[in-house]
Amino acid sequence: MGAPVSNLEAADKPTAETLLSAFKTISAAERGKHANIFNYWLSIRGDRDFAPTHALDPLELSDAASSSVLLELIGGGEEAEVRHVGDALKQSITVARITEAATPSLLSCIGAKVALVALSRNVLAFEDEYPTGDDVTRCWVTLLPFSSTGTWIDYVYGFVTTETGAAAKPEP
Repeated sequence: MGAPVSNLEAADKPTAETLLSAFKTISAAERGKHANIFNYWLSIRGDRDFAPTHALDPLELSDAASSSVLLELIGGGEEAEVRHVGDALKQSITVARITEAATPSLLSCIGAKVALVALSRNVLAFEDEYPTGDDVTRCWVTLLPFSSTGTWIDYVYGFVTTETGAAAKPEP
């Protein structure tokens, strides 16, 4: 399922390989996209404890925008308002807050991890799956913490890859 990259100090040089080791079944091309987003986050974080929200540049992330979500945390991450949903995710994310998300759904998968990102104050990559009708949707998510104050995490940017396929049918 994935875990936050632990003990990330501002001076540490975490790598995309370390973070994305949580992805066991993702294609190489999609893994590369997640690595690019993580490396961008590292570049704007610099030597600070957190990447500043004001440095998040939509033009720098234009290739990822359609597969991204930006959440503004409320109450330490137990709740979050959806501030941006990329075009590729609009059918999957149709509510304004994570607590309004249907279970199971893409947003409920993300919502289950957002508080962990806020509490650990670290990045998180995970893969999950959930039923969608007669199919199963598999998702790979990279969650990146942002701070508008430098004191606490108040935004989480998520980059998402999904794939839907037929659910395995139980044997008689």
